[in-house]
Amino acid sequence: MARMKDAEQDSGAQPGGWTRPPEVGRKRGPIGVPRAILVLVLLMVVIEAALVLTDIGVGPTGLRFRIYDAFAFHDRLFDAMLAGDGFTRQVPLSTLTYTMLHGGLIHVAFNGAALLGLGAYLSRRISARRVILAVFVTSIGGAVAFGLMASVTVPLVGASGGVFGLLGVLKRWEYEMLRRTPGLSWSSFWRSMIGLALLNVILSVFSGGAVAWEAHLGGFVAGWLIALWLARR
Repeated sequence: MARMKDAEQDSGAQPGGWTRPPEVGRKRGPIGVPRAILVLVLLMVVIEAALVLTDIGVGPTGLRFRIYDAFAFHDRLFDAMLAGDGFTRQVPLSTLTYTMLHGGLIHVAFNGAALLGLGAYLSRRISARRVILAVFVTSIGGAVAFGLMASVTVPLVGASGGVFGLLGVLKRWEYEMLRRTPGLSWSSFWRSMIGLALLNVILSVFSGGAVAWEAHLGGFVAGWLIALWLARR
């Protein structure tokens, strides 16, 4: 996400209504990732590659910025809508479309690799459809959090709101397992939570504030909130 300057247990119902994620057999792509997730990531890569070509003069000049203007998430439009200055369909639409846009090949490579890895892991426990749904829902959560917390004029692009959303799902599942299974150590859980927070601080500092930690936080929280529903059969 970026501000563009530019030990398993058997499945079954648990106390409190939570169902531990079962192992799910699904059709896999050539690298063990569900095809739906492969297609999503491939589409992101194709879009960014096309925009990179226009950046170096192959194709229409200025296309990237026209695409950003139409499909990235803009805090100024979100704030204007909240202030009652006018509704535009671009705002709700861009809470999803911004996640398909990136700020370069390195940006899309990191987010794509994370989505492939997390998507493959989660799809062993829930259907690929629910993984894709989780990406979209948490991307919306990331955009809304960015709109509420940030105050910038540059657009928001990138899939890392969804990446952190999937992490939020996994951490909630881990939390529930630890909470309902006496005797297990919490140390790994808290180390990973602190590590995620520090990662965002480091990325924000070294990127000069270009990393949208607000969207990461919003995506993570959204993932945490929908995790129990995702795990139900």
